[in-house]
Amino acid sequence: MSIRSLVAVAAVALCAACTAAGTPSANTGPSSSGVNASGAWREFVTCARANGFASWPDAVVDPGTGQATFPQVAGFNPKEAFDAVRDACGRLLDRLPAQANPLSRPVVSASELALKLRYSQCMREHGVPEWQDP
Repeated sequence: MSIRSLVAVAAVALCAACTAAGTPSANTGPSSSGVNASGAWREFVTCARANGFASWPDAVVDPGTGQATFPQVAGFNPKEAFDAVRDACGRLLDRLPAQANPLSRPVVSASELALKLRYSQCMREHGVPEWQDP
């Protein structure tokens, strides 16, 4: 087994150990909000194209969660593109469930933050000293 494979196995085991220590996982289950996610994403992409991103690809929407993925297009960087159209088009994604909206800023409770901090500390104590706090 190569060094790279050993590192990968160790990282998975480390993450599992720290997660088992009590860190919650994100809820990405199906949304019951009844939102037309495909319609919201279609309107967003139309807006983004009208605001300088003519090559923005059509969204591939998961009907269970409302989350979208985008096919790779040469010269299209999703992170930069989302940042650039946030002001002009971001409101169109507000009707999506929070887990499906890449522009949402979820509120983290004090107890969730405490768990995330414990997880970060656990990662540092178990061999990843550069792991940052949330």
